Amino acid sequence: KNTFEIHHAGSDGDDGMLIVRDNTSTAANDLLGGIGFDSNDGDGSFPSSILEASAYIAGYASENHSDSNKGGHLTFGTAPDNQAKNLESSERMRITSSGNVGIGTTTPTEALDIKGNLHIEGNYIFIRSDANTDGNLGKPQIHFSEDNYVQGTPTSHNNSGNMRIIYDGDGEDGDSNFMAIQVKTAAAEFNKTLLHMQLGGNV
Repeated sequence: KNTFEIHHAGSDGDDGMLIVRDNTSTAANDLLGGIGFDSNDGDGSFPSSILEASAYIAGYASENHSDSNKGGHLTFGTAPDNQAKNLESSERMRITSSGNVGIGTTTPTEALDIKGNLHIEGNYIFIRSDANTDGNLGKPQIHFSEDNYVQGTPTSHNNSGNMRIIYDGDGEDGDSNFMAIQVKTAAAEFNKTLLHMQLGGNV
């Protein structure tokens, strides 16, 4: 057996381990508790806070808590190499109360929000739109931008950036389906097409 084990019946009141903040008032962003992973540094000392551990998992209140309000965020942190033991580790990933996942950001506004470079190794990337309708919301797109993407504003996603690759299927066949490379001029929407490729073969 391991040093620490939890045996439970899988029923209400007997289904695992619960960490409770023992405070009569819990406000948004208060630490609810967590688990830290560290060593005794060879001299028997160890961090006084889970946030100073070599790696940690921590929960935070996302709102002021009450009987009917218990929203929370879950965070994951690690310490970089050569960091002193009395310094807080860095948050690396967060799952917000709304379910968004942020890597390199504490305020993700999408299902997956990454601040940093992304390396994907595999056979393909599959992009599927959320609707088979006219209008930008029903067309899979890849946008390219330097700094004018408005994070957290969903209506800006389809008109942000300087260039985009867009696929327009609309559930039809042949020339009605196309892929295009479009650019934006000034503050206008994407109104200049550099390349238009119909699935019927015409370019």
